[in-house]
Amino acid sequence: MRASPMRRAIYIAECTAATSILLAAFVQLQAKEKEKPLLKVRQSIVSFGWTQNRTLEVKQNGRISLEVQHSAPLSGRIIKVQKSDEMLNTAEVPALRDLLAGPAIQDLRDSYSPPGLAITSDYYASMEIEMTIFEKSKRIVLPDLREGAHDSKIYPAPLLDLICKINGLEQRLGVHYGRSVLVDKDGRESDDTLCDSGSLELIPKPAH
Repeated sequence: MRASPMRRAIYIAECTAATSILLAAFVQLQAKEKEKPLLKVRQSIVSFGWTQNRTLEVKQNGRISLEVQHSAPLSGRIIKVQKSDEMLNTAEVPALRDLLAGPAIQDLRDSYSPPGLAITSDYYASMEIEMTIFEKSKRIVLPDLREGAHDSKIYPAPLLDLICKINGLEQRLGVHYGRSVLVDKDGRESDDTLCDSGSLELIPKPAH
């Protein structure tokens, strides 16, 4: 039994509508993929019971934003939220993209854990780095982040450079990167700062 012209027309219309829906969903999915940030960094820092959660995001167009949540000890109640944003300049966007896309960063492992977790009652930090370059994503997890100069041998040099660039971006948005001091068992102090002023910059200024 052959279908009537009317039924054929309805069938074709239904197929066309279904195809349009699938195509629209595919386009939306592609748009979401393109919206993935160039760089997204989540940090959690616990100091004497106080918790600070930071989320740094650099969009593909170079807009950088930072959200910092402060939580109270014991209760974990968020007591303060800070948000800030600005734009990278036209030279910094390709500089950051080239850094993230380079083999030195792309060849890094997915996770780096120092031998023996140094979780103490007064300080603990972790970092999760996600990057999307030319629709290719990479994720690096640092479950026990140590940023002292004496810890620099724990991590490969490219990862240390990336950590310093992240600290520099956060500093631009209000998180001060200060000098770190190491105190030995005899009470003697020494400089333990990992990043210098040049390593914090996406494009280091030429030395005079």
